[in-house]
Amino acid sequence: MNSRSDNSIETYRGVLWADAELQKIEIDYEQVSICLTETSGASKCVICSGYTGH
Repeated sequence: MNSRSDNSIETYRGVLWADAELQKIEIDYEQVSICLTETSGASKCVICSGYTGH
């Protein structure tokens, strides 16, 4: 099956994963979003676009 996706690692570079607090995960047919809050108080959202098969 052909699909389009954005495989850019720039979208999640700089996230402080180890101490982040998960706020929300959304899974759709063509997108997965992970939103979190870092210990510094900064909010980040990582979005992966493309066919997920959901």
